[in-house]
Order: sequence, then structure tokens, then C-alpha cells
Amino acid sequence: TPGLTTVSQARLTDGVAALKAGDCGTAIDAALDSIGAVGVRAEPYMVLSYCDARLDRHDLAISMAGRAVELDGENWQTHYALALAFANAGRDPRAAVRRIRELNPRGELTGYAVRRFATTNDPRKWRRRARSARLPIL
Repeated sequence: TPGLTTVSQARLTDGVAALKAGDCGTAIDAALDSIGAVGVRAEPYMVLSYCDARLDRHDLAISMAGRAVELDGENWQTHYALALAFANAGRDPRAAVRRIRELNPRGELTGYAVRRFATTNDPRKWRRRARSARLPIL
């Protein structure tokens, strides 16, 4: 188990680096490898969600963020990924933003998410704002 955890973390680190570099192909491969080593961590699913959203695979992005929430529902970052996935798809992210606020009321990115997504009712604005949103794992 420690060896698999080490492999999972190394691949996750590679995936995050690739995501930062804008290389979603490599990020997706690394996240899938991380899940293959240890499938109960939320972070690789978040990487997959962010990349799927960037690639306009909206249903898959929502599904991957939802899986991250299932695995670590008390982590505000998983709900942030879900909010971005919904917003990027033009779907209402405000329930996820409310949950972010409950879990991390004083966080900088909490206020950021509230300002970007909870202050409008316009799917076009949600989509545009999601595309330029800051990511907590980066």
C-alpha cells in the first residue's frame, strides 16, 4: 500500500504540473494512472474534471467532479471543482458555491467563487467566468 500511494502521488504531481502547463492530454493520462494506483483519492478526479471542462466535455467534467465530492465531500475544493464544472457547462453552480462557503467560509477562493458565480443568474457569464477561474490545486 505505501508503494501504491507513492506511485499515485507521483502521478498526481505529474498531472497537476501538466494541467498548469495547459497539457490536458498528459494531465488526463497521469490522473488516470494515479487513480489506477489508488482509486479512493479525490484529487485525480478533480484534475480530470478541470481538463474535461477545458475540452468542453461538460457531462464528463461534472461526473468527475461529482466523483471527487463522493470521495471527499467535506473538502471545499471538491465542491469548487463541481461549481466550475457546472458553470463551464452553463448550468447553475450556486448550490456548489453555497457548499464551498459552508465548508470554507473565510477562504480567499470561497469569496472568489461567490463573486464569480453566486452574483449572477446568466449561464453565459457562468461559462465565461469558469473558463478563467483560478484553480485551488495549482
